[in-house]
This record gives sequence, C-alpha cells and structure tokens, in this order.
Amino acid sequence: MHLSRFHPRALLEDSSFMKQIKLTVQARDQFGRGPNRRLRASGRVPAVIYGKHHEPASLSVDGPEIKRLLKALSGTTALIELSQDNSEPRLSVVQEIQRNPITDEVIHIDFHEVSAKEEMHTHVALHVIGEAFGTRNQNGLLEIISHQVDIQCLPKDLPEFIEIDVTELKVGESIHVGDLKKLDGVKYLADEDQVVIACTEQRVDTAVTVEETETAEPEKAEDKEAKKAE
Repeated sequence: MHLSRFHPRALLEDSSFMKQIKLTVQARDQFGRGPNRRLRASGRVPAVIYGKHHEPASLSVDGPEIKRLLKALSGTTALIELSQDNSEPRLSVVQEIQRNPITDEVIHIDFHEVSAKEEMHTHVALHVIGEAFGTRNQNGLLEIISHQVDIQCLPKDLPEFIEIDVTELKVGESIHVGDLKKLDGVKYLADEDQVVIACTEQRVDTAVTVEETETAEPEKAEDKEAKKAE
C-alpha cells in the first residue's frame, strides 16, 4: 500500500527541553561477579561512566537513587549530573541499563559523559498524542514504526521528548523524520524520508486454506451419497 506524505500545520505541538537530574555515586575498586553480587546484596548497583575526555571510572549507585532516577527518566531523555564525594560533578546521559531477565531488577548502568560545550549524539522518545482521523473514521490502524529518533545537539538544547499530534492523520498517510518540526540547536540524524508513524488500512484475510478446502469437499460428497440413498 502506498503511503502519502502527511503535511500538518503543527505536527509537533511541544517538546520539553533539558531535564537535568542530580545523582550521588561512589567509586568502587572491586570488580567481577563476586564483588558485584555482594555490592547488589548491600543495596547498591554497579555502574560505569566513560567519555572521550576521561578514563572510564567504575561507580556504584544506591538502590533508592536508582528508583528515583528511573521514575524521573520514564519515557524521557535527561542529563544526569553525577556527584562523587568532593570531586567535580560529571555531566552524562544514560547509555544502557542492564536488568535481570527474571526479576527485572537493575543490575548495571552505563553512563556516557558529555561536555556542555560539545554537541552530543543521542536519541529521544517520540510521544504520540491524539487519535488519528484514520483510526477514528476510516477503520484504519495506527502503526508506530519508530519510538525514538536520533539527534545531535548541545546538552543545553536536549529535548526530553518529541510530542507528535496525529489527530489529522488519515489512512494512507505517514509521518517522516523530515516532517518533524525544526528545533533550535537540534539536528535529526536519521534520513528525512524515514517513516516514524503510519496510518494503514486494516486488512481481513478471507482466503480459504487448503486444509479447510480438503476437509469441506468430502463432506459435500457424503451429503450427495446420503441424498441418493433416500
């Protein structure tokens, strides 16, 4: 199905800019499964911070601080200011959060250090709002192709998320990266023709399977034999 370009008057209604979270961390000098297991048992989570201007540093974060961080991040991107004893705070973003596949508990966090004076590469979430015209009036299906978009910007210009209003989106139309509103200081890194949201026609498969056909034919033949016997 061919999708036409969607040209709304105000595709992006709002984007919140630069959420910053302060997080207290401690240095750790023991590594490996055993020390990390004991660290988690004490209520702390191992972490690491790395960047091009400093050597990687091993850290640990208190459990309640992790919960506060995850709650604050929920569906957004934020700058994390890591404070350690009397050291200079280090500005970062969360690069990766590793979880236990069974309990879903956080078992490790990677932070990527950024500089306030240098552009950073990261991704921000796309927040979809409204009910598409196509799903409301045309029995269409809204497909979220991408839940986030890659950007380049200075830390001060980092948006928490990008909000997209799909209210006017009709069946057969799609929203591309190039359709997103231009934000001061923010460059979209993906191809502008990359589709992020589409409204498509729902298809109902009415084809009869071979197995169903083969099952139905003998039943019809038996019915004919029964009528002859009568």
